[in-house]
Amino acid sequence: MKKFIDVWTTILWYFTAVLVFASIVVVTMQILWRYAFRDPIGWTEQIGRYLFVWIVMMAVPVGLWRQGLYNFDLLLSKLKGRAAMVVKTINYIACLCFSGYFFYNAVYLCVNGGWRFAQGVHIQMIWLYIAQPICAGTMFIIFLYQMIQMYKAGPSDLAEKGGAE
Repeated sequence: MKKFIDVWTTILWYFTAVLVFASIVVVTMQILWRYAFRDPIGWTEQIGRYLFVWIVMMAVPVGLWRQGLYNFDLLLSKLKGRAAMVVKTINYIACLCFSGYFFYNAVYLCVNGGWRFAQGVHIQMIWLYIAQPICAGTMFIIFLYQMIQMYKAGPSDLAEKGGAE
């Protein structure tokens, strides 16, 4: 499972880089056409927003997997062994519930609202909405994997280094 998550988050990472590049191109076009040519392009602002949503939704699971997100571990650094494991378990369960709920509602949005068309650019909204279940599903898999790994290591591993990683 670790290999799958490594490969999948690497794909998301490179895809995010392509989206960032596309966003830079679109926003630069918007600025040039608006201020240099005095003839703004109507679709650039909306596409720029959609690209930003995709960038965030693809980058969050990558940051989570690579432990690049902020972590408030003041309490965990003081706890050791079973106490740290209990607190981390509660945290993982809360994160699993959130990402599961997010995934369910994101799929619901795709199924029930994805057929609509965006007003300015006339593309189906599914192309914007589909980023959400990808993000939520990936987060769920990562949280589940991390919780399983914590239980495989056991409380003795948490006792040696404290609860924070």
